[in-house]
Amino acid sequence: MVAYGQSNEVVQPDRGERQLNRILETLAVLRAAGQVPVEDALQAEAYLFPRGTTVIVVTPNPQQGWVTAVRQIARRGLRVVTVLVNPESFGGRYSSEPLIPALQAAGMGTYLVNCGDNLTAVLSQNRKQAGFYTVA
Repeated sequence: MVAYGQSNEVVQPDRGERQLNRILETLAVLRAAGQVPVEDALQAEAYLFPRGTTVIVVTPNPQQGWVTAVRQIARRGLRVVTVLVNPESFGGRYSSEPLIPALQAAGMGTYLVNCGDNLTAVLSQNRKQAGFYTVA
């Protein structure tokens, strides 16, 4: 797991309950207060992921710039799933919805999360289109 918030966090891959606890502890104190753009974080950390890895990008960023970085990662043989947290539904000025067609056209699984959504329901939707995954 790689997270850029008030600090940069990297949790190395491992298995078991101890790993789950490490991830949950990291997420519990992480705040979305970072200054590093998503595209820069993706480019800086992409070397960590071997070919065939699935990268799940969770972001409220409605800007098109990070989509290019994600496409570059996908060209390297990584599978990409995006979870767009829609800032407009939380009272923000912009929506993440315009990014969906570009992400889907690049073959990436894309999920849009709005304020009040049941995360289990949204992330478990069985999509019929190419590029969508079911998270179980």
